[in-house]
Amino acid sequence: MGTLNSGAKLCVCHCSKRYGDQQILQDVSFTVQDGEFLSILGPSGCGKTTLLRILTGLVRPDEGTVLKDGQDITHLPPDRRKIGIVFQNYALFENMTVLKNVAYALRFHDAFRGKEQSMAKEILERVGMGDSLEKYPGQLSGGQQQRTAIARTLVMNPDIILFDEPMAALDAENRLALRDELKKLQREFASTILYVTHDQEEAFALSDRIMVLEQGRIHQLDTPENLLRHPADSYVERFVGQNLLRRLGDLQRFAGMAGKL
Repeated sequence: MGTLNSGAKLCVCHCSKRYGDQQILQDVSFTVQDGEFLSILGPSGCGKTTLLRILTGLVRPDEGTVLKDGQDITHLPPDRRKIGIVFQNYALFENMTVLKNVAYALRFHDAFRGKEQSMAKEILERVGMGDSLEKYPGQLSGGQQQRTAIARTLVMNPDIILFDEPMAALDAENRLALRDELKKLQREFASTILYVTHDQEEAFALSDRIMVLEQGRIHQLDTPENLLRHPADSYVERFVGQNLLRRLGDLQRFAGMAGKL
């Protein structure tokens, strides 16, 4: 997993979280470098979302420390962390237009007062939503809703962006298209991204490194290539390698069937 580096963009140091008798996270430690795309991969209930909530400040760990740019943010409120999050359900306001959804959060920051509309319009144009400013969420496709949610996060200029299974509700075609767009946006904005998913193929397509999480502990944190070539244990080999190869086989068979139609 590598030595913890307090000079990294983000450093999670020996964090644990328990709810009642249930241990959700067990002594979790890892670092994220500036500009890195790190996926947190694991099945439902493994602690992925709890970890994100700790990073955003919505939940405090029972033990451990969170450092950002070397500064302890463990007890800082969410609005002082400069960490944005894109939720699985996007959490858009149905009674607001796309433009107003993105401009809304800026209203609560004195530094942006009077600039909300222009800042929101600029960021929406950069994510390909410039033609939909006056539409409402109910008029948008799933992919357009996701772009709006990403724009709402980017307009706050966060240092780190967290994604909580943002493609779970999209069809296969939209997922593939938005993977490419997400990587382009990361390069354009030089963003540091933590991406939660249970989809092995998605993690491998997007990530610089992947953390395999199960029952609240890290089994391996490594490059996609090393996860396949050098799995740390039988769980990683089974959950990552075998599942990914099976999915790729299914895709190849589907492509072959489509070619005969």
